[in-house]
Amino acid sequence: RHPLASTVTFLEASVGGPTLIFDQTVANKISKRAWVAPARPNRLLVFDGSLLHGVLPGGRGQGRRTTFMANFWRDDPRAGDASDREATRGT
Repeated sequence: RHPLASTVTFLEASVGGPTLIFDQTVANKISKRAWVAPARPNRLLVFDGSLLHGVLPGGRGQGRRTTFMANFWRDDPRAGDASDREATRGT
């Protein structure tokens, strides 16, 4: 399962590498494209929640890279997968 949309908001970005978003998903194991978003204060990224993403190393020095991340789901992600007995135990 994955969110419908994922977001990253850069609050502070005096250090740290960019966010990298691939066109790779669980179903599509091979990535053919990627997008790089340098960390900048007040930048908001919104992308398909099924896409693989991460942070590249870089931007050494003093300071912080502070982000706020939020995901938007079709169904309650706390509910677990009904076929996964461990995830739905106690619900």
